[in-house]
Amino acid sequence: AELATTRQQLTGARQRAQRLEQDVSDLQQLHDASRQQLADLNRRYRSQAEALQAAQQTVRQSTRQLSELRGDFDELQVEYNKLLRPARSPEGHYLVEVRYSKVDGKPLIEFATGERPEFEPISREELHRRLQRLKQEKRNGLYVKVIFPGDSGLTYDEAWRFTSDLHSRYDYYSQDPQTAAPAAPETPDAGQ
Repeated sequence: AELATTRQQLTGARQRAQRLEQDVSDLQQLHDASRQQLADLNRRYRSQAEALQAAQQTVRQSTRQLSELRGDFDELQVEYNKLLRPARSPEGHYLVEVRYSKVDGKPLIEFATGERPEFEPISREELHRRLQRLKQEKRNGLYVKVIFPGDSGLTYDEAWRFTSDLHSRYDYYSQDPQTAAPAAPETPDAGQ
């Protein structure tokens, strides 16, 4: 009877050992499957992290391009608004006439206004003083009309620089009404 009991216990122990071996095998398979899942998840994570970095780089580039396009648009808007401005006209502005020529190679500047229509010769320095004073006095701005007699003795470049200098400093059309600043000090080569 003892032998039969021992054999039953041995059989039971073998069966338990087999079940334990099966459990260990199942756990090993589960462990291997979990490791495989973890490896797959790590690969997907790395792939998604790379995709996220690429997307962030694209967003940065797009933001930079958008910023550049906005700057370009703002510049175009300013130019467009300038094109839509009404034509330059003396109407509603204080008329100043400046006649410029060269006599025997020396500059001759003559000045007239609506109040004093006769031209009078003046120096370049006096011209700038008068125009600066009038610009400050006349709230509607100055309309600076530059006249070059047919035989002025000036080159195109001299005439252009003289006109551009006077208009940029004093003429209403070249002034931004919100940011118009006093005229800059005269440069030595202006209009020569």
